[in-house]
This record gives sequence, C-alpha cells and structure tokens, in this order.
Amino acid sequence: VGPEGGLAELVVGEAEGRKVIFANQMDVDEEEDDFYFSDSSDKYHFREIFYVTINGERSGRVIKYNKKTKEVKVVMDNLLSNNGLALNKDGSFLITCESATGIVHRLWLKGPKAGTRDIFAKIPGHPDNIRRTPTGDFWLGLQCKNNLIGNLLVSKRWLGRLAEKTVNLKLLTALFNGFMPHGIVVKISG
Repeated sequence: VGPEGGLAELVVGEAEGRKVIFANQMDVDEEEDDFYFSDSSDKYHFREIFYVTINGERSGRVIKYNKKTKEVKVVMDNLLSNNGLALNKDGSFLITCESATGIVHRLWLKGPKAGTRDIFAKIPGHPDNIRRTPTGDFWLGLQCKNNLIGNLLVSKRWLGRLAEKTVNLKLLTALFNGFMPHGIVVKISG
C-alpha cells in the first residue's frame, strides 16, 4: 500500500521453501533497504499462538527481505514463539525474543561477529513485543511473569501436548498466566 492508498501487494509469501504463516513484527534498516520480520510459526496462526508455546514448536524465524534486490533470506531460525523484533541504534545487530522461554536472542548483522547469534538477555517472564528507545535501549512488554505451571508446560513438551488435547484454551491460558492477568514493562540496555 502506497502513501496514496491503493491495493496491498504481497511481498514475501514464503522463505526458503516454507510459507510465512504468522508474520509478527518488523523493523527496517533504511540504509541497506533491508526489512527484517519475525514469523512466529509455520504451523499455527495468530489465534493459535498459545499452542506453539506449549507444544515446544520451534519453527519461529527471522526473515530478511531486501527491497532493492527482492532477495528473501532466513537469518535466524529454530525459535520458540518468537514475538518482537528490533534493530539496535546503529543497525549492527537485531534482537528477537522467545515468548515461551523469556530468552532475548541477538543476531549480529555487521562487524566481526556478523552472522553469529548469542543470548542478549533472559527475562523473568514472557515477552510480547520490543521497541527501541531513541537512546538505543529497548522496552519489552511482558504478558506475564514466570510461574510454575507455565514453566512446566513449556519445559515438558509431552505435558503441553497432553494439556492441548484435554484442557480448553481459556483454562490453559489462565494456568499459563498464573490466573492473574497483568502486564509488565522491562527496559534493557542496548
């Protein structure tokens, strides 16, 4: 869709032979004309994201699309319900978080570490978004803090699969969130 409106055009429908099912968050490196976005699952859609979490389904990935060359490339994969993505201030790395585990992964895009990934932070909850601040730090929204039942559902895949088949989604979500809906905001240094 252009500045004057118009019809939307599909730019990326698949990457490396796998359909994009759950495109989630995007950031743009305007210098390089690279668009980075998260695809949280290639099996489940938005309304089913909770099943990704409790099944331990690691099809989440980060995809790069170059506007000039039209090249599409998976730059990070094997992620568990990744939700949120942001480039750092100088574009040398990006971060994405796994909602299920609270792990914030960093992928180096430039410099001597380019192409490598490491753990940027471990958050005591389940992140559900990332925004870079003007100073280069990052705000993370958390849907809830860690709790015993949520941790068990994520760490024991067989338990998550059993729960999916025997417990309704509303109750599962309440169990995962500790029966206390709440939100948390965390700021981490960039």
